[in-house]
Amino acid sequence: MKRTWVIVVAVAVVAVAGYLWLKQADDVGGIDLVEAFRAAEKRTPLDPGAAFSMDPQTIKGETKPAIYAHPPSRIIFHDIPVPANARLELFLAIKEEAWPKGTDGVYFRVGVSHDGVYKDLLKRNVDPYRVEGDKGWIPVALDLGEYGGKTVDVLFNTQESLPGAVPNALFDFAVFGAPRIVVVPQS
Repeated sequence: MKRTWVIVVAVAVVAVAGYLWLKQADDVGGIDLVEAFRAAEKRTPLDPGAAFSMDPQTIKGETKPAIYAHPPSRIIFHDIPVPANARLELFLAIKEEAWPKGTDGVYFRVGVSHDGVYKDLLKRNVDPYRVEGDKGWIPVALDLGEYGGKTVDVLFNTQESLPGAVPNALFDFAVFGAPRIVVVPQS
């Protein structure tokens, strides 16, 4: 009888340890915003079917899960729980077929809205026609520390041109690559 109890306890300990390990792996993995895109609110004056898509994109030979958002557009990820010590990691790009076409680039804005207050965390023009360094995935890491433990809306915006310029949406094939909220280990 004692042997049966020892086996039952051992199996229970292994099961609990396995559950905790999987839960920790899930927590450390963060929040995948490409997957969250399905439920996100999408705004554009264009046909939404043509302005947005979710599919892998290859830029300079490197493929990433991605969200295509032709400007002008806004994607709102509602009610995102932000863990403590979190940051938003993503890549910005313009699809390669647009690079030689003379586009004036895309103005990307990424921000957070909490309690009705919006804050831009990133404003960045990407212009691979004129800027050699913009030909590829542009890595971005945005600190979300001030929102740790809160539920926020995360917003991705694309504009046809820099503010104040005449809007030109030709070949503005804007891509948000591998966006996710991750927990940054504290040392």
